[in-house]
Amino acid sequence: SATTAAWLWGWPTASLIKQFKFDGNKSLGLDLAQAFAQAAAPSILENPPDVLVAMPLYKKRLQERGFNQAAILASALTTETDIPISHAASRIRDTAAQSGLNRHQRMKNLTGAFAVNGTVKGLNVGIVDDVMTTGSSAQMLSLALLDAGANSVQVIVACKVT
Repeated sequence: SATTAAWLWGWPTASLIKQFKFDGNKSLGLDLAQAFAQAAAPSILENPPDVLVAMPLYKKRLQERGFNQAAILASALTTETDIPISHAASRIRDTAAQSGLNRHQRMKNLTGAFAVNGTVKGLNVGIVDDVMTTGSSAQMLSLALLDAGANSVQVIVACKVT
């Protein structure tokens, strides 16, 4: 699947994402989401997906954080591109945080973590997430979306670690 990244991981974006995601700075996150959407939209609109799916958080993590950073990014992207958001995916298993795990550990950590309903059947789906490190989360969610009948999956992230 193709990947679009608004920025490469590094200063200042990495610091801004950490403040948004881990320090709960939601107003900074909204500004960051708008900048992300404006940066990513031109390349996404060259081959737009039918729907956007925000990388889901497990309910406990969502309660702890108070928001899903990927959903905020997806919402800004919808505003910028008019591509609708689908809530077809959910994280059904509590997984360890991915940071600090290698690629093999990340894949094992995410096995069976996602569920997708049939509303993606025949659609081209864009997964929206904040950071792509190894691509494990996106790969596992992509497989679940394809198994549920998605026609294709592309990944759209704010930052990609190189």
